Amino acid sequence: MDLSVLMDELATAVRTVKGIQKSYAYPPEKVEPPAALVAWPTLVTYDQTYAGGMDQYEIPIYVVIGRSATIRSKRNQIADWLEGDVKNAIESAEYTGNPVVKVTTAETDDVELSGVTYLATLYEVQVSGTGSR
Repeated sequence: MDLSVLMDELATAVRTVKGIQKSYAYPPEKVEPPAALVAWPTLVTYDQTYAGGMDQYEIPIYVVIGRSATIRSKRNQIADWLEGDVKNAIESAEYTGNPVVKVTTAETDDVELSGVTYLATLYEVQVSGTGSR
C-alpha cells in the first residue's frame, strides 16, 4: 500500500458525506469546519502474513463540527454521522490496491486542533493490504 495515496483516498471518501464541506488528507495547520481530517497513522503492523504479504495501518479520521452551530444542530449532525454516514462512506469507497478498510470505533469529544477547541468525532480506521514495498 502507498500510504500517501491511501490518505488521499480516505479524505476523498469522507468528503462525500452530507454536512462535511472540506476534507484534509493530512493534519492541516488550520481547520475550517465542518471538515474531516485524516491524521497520521497511530500504528503500523508489518508482515501480517508469511513473507510480508500484508501490512496493517490504524488511521484516525477526525470529523470536526463548526463552533457556530447550536447545540441541537451539532447533536443532529453528529447523530447522522454516527448512525453510519461516515462509516459507510469510508468502507464503501474504492481504494488503490483493494485493501480491506474497516471503521472499528467512533468517539465524540472536544479536541484541540491548531490551538482551537472543537467538537469532533474520531473514527478509528483499520486498513489491511499488500505488504510494504
